[in-house]
Amino acid sequence: MLINLKKDTAYKLIIKSYVDKFLDKLSKKDRKGFIRIITKIREILDNPYKSIILKTDDKDCIRVKVGKYRVLFRISKSDKIIIERIGKRSKIYKNLRK
Repeated sequence: MLINLKKDTAYKLIIKSYVDKFLDKLSKKDRKGFIRIITKIREILDNPYKSIILKTDDKDCIRVKVGKYRVLFRISKSDKIIIERIGKRSKIYKNLRK
């Protein structure tokens, strides 16, 4: 990853490997979108409950809008923020079960 996301917060950030690959590709294609997503992830670390909760069968995901992109994450019981998916609005919700 090009930008350091480490901050002194109560939450530990975990980014899935395929999300990391998506961010690497995005940094080359859409630099402005990449910077906006990284900024939003830093905001999530400050206050993760400021977002919309999506109810699904397998887990509760929380959604954050970042322009045409969406960041889906969940908060574990051990205060870990897990970034589950990042993608364009038109594609991100297709595989989520409701």
